[in-house]
Formats: sequence, C-alpha cells, structure tokens
Amino acid sequence: MPMPEDERRELGELETQLSRQPCLVKLARRLSSASADTGLRRTSVLWGAGGAVGLSLVAAGAVAHRTAAGTAGVVILIVTLLAAGVAVFVIAVRGQRREGRSAHDRRFHPP
Repeated sequence: MPMPEDERRELGELETQLSRQPCLVKLARRLSSASADTGLRRTSVLWGAGGAVGLSLVAAGAVAHRTAAGTAGVVILIVTLLAAGVAVFVIAVRGQRREGRSAHDRRFHPP
C-alpha cells in the first residue's frame, strides 16, 4: 500500500529535523552498528576456550589416571555448554525484541 504524498512529505520533514540533532544521529549510528553477530562471536570464543580447557583436563585426567582432573574437566565442559546455550538464547530473544520494536516504530503514527 503506497503512502500518500502528504504523509511522505511529513516523514521527510521529520527525518530532516531529526538529522539535525547530533545526539540522535550518534545514537542511531551506534544502534545500527550493534548486531547479534557480535554477541554470537563473543559467545563462540568463550565456548571454544571453555571447551578446550575442559577437554584438556579430561585428557590429562585420563592419561594420569586422576579422577579429580577428569571430573573437573567434565564439570567445566558442562558449565561451558550451559553458559553458551543461555547466552545464545538471550542474544536471540534480544534480537527478536529489537526487530519487533523497530518494526513497530517504523509504522507512521499521526500526531
């Protein structure tokens, strides 16, 4: 459904007024640069580091026949897996909320 000409003109005027506000322009740029990919990258790095530590402890425990080292490795692996799962879930929920909010904000509401 195309937008009527007067609404399009009003929207253009609003965009011009908002672009003159430096703090809003800065905030818009900051929000547009933030993405879920950044959070997922950080989560995968932490998950990889925790997994590496956990696997090395499990391997060291198996080689040295130390139950404590193997158990510590398994605990670290489980905690890392749970933390990464929760982080990915939180990132997904935030992304859905942000998409829903931005779609709602994009609708034109007359004054």
